[in-house]
Amino acid sequence: DAVEGDNAPGLQAWPRVEEGTCPAGEHPLETAWTLWVDRKTLDRRDTSAYMDGVRQVGTVSTVEGFLRILAYIKRPSDFPRDCSLLCFR
Repeated sequence: DAVEGDNAPGLQAWPRVEEGTCPAGEHPLETAWTLWVDRKTLDRRDTSAYMDGVRQVGTVSTVEGFLRILAYIKRPSDFPRDCSLLCFR
C-alpha cells in the first residue's frame, strides 16, 4: 500500500516496507531501494540503446541487504568512466 505524502496531500508516496517482511534480525528501511548500473552509449537519444545500457543490480529493503550489495559491487570510484551507479526508490 502506498501512503499519502506528508508534504503533498493527495499525492502518493512510495510503498513502505511492511513489518515482518524482512529476515529476522535485519533492520528494515522505510522504503525499498533499487540499484542500477548505467553504461553510457554513443547515441543516448536512441531509447533502445539507452535501455540496453541499463542493468538492475538489485533491490533492497533492509540496511543489511544494502550493505551486502555494496560489498558485492565495485566501488563507484572504480567504475569505468562511462558507467554510473544509480539508486532509486
